[in-house]
Amino acid sequence: MSIRETGRSADDPWLVHHVAGLMRSGGWQRVTIAARMNRASTDGLGVDAARRRWVVRCHHDAVSLSPLDVRRFAETVRHFRRGDVAVLVTMGLVAPQLWRVARSHDTRLVDRDALAWWASVQAGPGDGIRGAR
Repeated sequence: MSIRETGRSADDPWLVHHVAGLMRSGGWQRVTIAARMNRASTDGLGVDAARRRWVVRCHHDAVSLSPLDVRRFAETVRHFRRGDVAVLVTMGLVAPQLWRVARSHDTRLVDRDALAWWASVQAGPGDGIRGAR
């Protein structure tokens, strides 16, 4: 089943669990899911092979994601959580303005197309990840 065919609602916690599974199968260590920040997002945390700390915010509604949200998240990751890599993931399509703001704040964006690609290359047999295969 592809990511676009999940039929999940915007507030379903499935997204952060799916991303955490992709991180684990990709070799990230100490992957955890933080408490839900609010109705709109949940954070996942992990450490990559280069020992960089990743903070991944799974934003459940791309439409409500604003440039200010991107800036605040980037600042929070770097100043309070001491993350090395900031990533925003959404099941929706991301507006061009958000791509520009994210790039200017050294934050990666993963929209539904990139998430589907990640699932298709990362998910292995028997790992429990329901992504595109």
